Amino acid sequence: MKNRHCFALVASRLRSEDYINWLYKSMESVRDVLGEPLGVIDDSSLDTIVPRARECTGLVLFVATGGTEHILLELREKLKEKPVLVVALPYANSLPAVMEAAPLLRRYRRTAIHYLDGFDEASLYSLKTALKGLVVASSVQGIRLGVIGGISPWLVYSRLSGDDAKKIGIELVDIKLSELNELYERLDPSEELLKTLMGNADRVKVPVDSVKNALRVYSALKALIERYHLGALTIKCFDLISTLRTTACLALSLLNSSGFVAGCEGDVPSTITMILLSRVSGKPAFMANPARIREQEVLFAHCTAPVLYGPYWLLTHFESGIGVGVSVKYPAGVPVTIARLDPASMRLRVAVGVIEASGYLSDRHCRTQLLVRLRGAKNLLDRSIGNHYVIVPGKYVEELRYTAKLLGLGFEELGQER
Repeated sequence: MKNRHCFALVASRLRSEDYINWLYKSMESVRDVLGEPLGVIDDSSLDTIVPRARECTGLVLFVATGGTEHILLELREKLKEKPVLVVALPYANSLPAVMEAAPLLRRYRRTAIHYLDGFDEASLYSLKTALKGLVVASSVQGIRLGVIGGISPWLVYSRLSGDDAKKIGIELVDIKLSELNELYERLDPSEELLKTLMGNADRVKVPVDSVKNALRVYSALKALIERYHLGALTIKCFDLISTLRTTACLALSLLNSSGFVAGCEGDVPSTITMILLSRVSGKPAFMANPARIREQEVLFAHCTAPVLYGPYWLLTHFESGIGVGVSVKYPAGVPVTIARLDPASMRLRVAVGVIEASGYLSDRHCRTQLLVRLRGAKNLLDRSIGNHYVIVPGKYVEELRYTAKLLGLGFEELGQER
């Protein structure tokens, strides 16, 4: 289903039409992000509008008046697993109606409640934040996530079944690594991309043939994306070291830089986290390991950072010393959002930190290293939910809070009381 979210007003038959028209006029500045209008839902129009609402990937319900509690519950029951954002207003007994229905509405997965305290700039900004969560939750429905080669054996906790992925609308597609190997052998790397990539690098410490082979992996992955109609992928990348004598690090970096989510090591929970962060932020996400933890500081490291974030070096892959690993220098002082989906509890853990330093800081860690000041850093170990975390520049905690609710996920803000 094509991403298409919609909105409607829920009102009593006793409503004032002047008031309804005033609400519509007050929403003009955000109409472009509300989606398709479905009209006013009351007792008489509910059965007519519900079939149209089922065609939407997500729905915003503005509760315009009181006396609508039963309509809200009937709508939620009829729409089942649809992401629904319920918006309470400070007018016409909207808020008490939502408060009465809320305990029952929260029994349904993919439901979030937002209070809009008028139509001033600050209130509309908070609404846009909630709407971003709805847009992201709607947009992931039907994504085909390719799992190429399976899951790395050391990921003993970071595993997610196809059934659990389907609960948030994502389909896992198993692809044999032999298919990638066959494409690798017959596809040539782009000479133009090779020239651009090496020309833009601040430092190249690998042979040109190593870069060419890494770009063959990139070409093979792009062919698999087209073959299987993938919206994201993760690959059991360490197997390429023995089969092809190269690595997928550069290919994953380039895919993420282009806006296509590509994760490492067959880590499905982290790749889903990458999907959420990249769609919330509109920026490429970076999957990395916490390599060192101090009281309020974490060193994150991996070899696959998107090359567009700053000056980059082309080095070897850290563990094997072969192939191509990428070292990217992110700007210091920039806030970053860090997140991970816990596959056991289906809870999204989120935090905001600040980059203190980055780049190739040490030869004892993966090639891109981000030293991040992070409140509650020790909880990454003390309350571990696995190793990989996902990072994007910017602050997106509230957008992710709504995204999680609208996907039926739990939510935890690291550093806050649970």
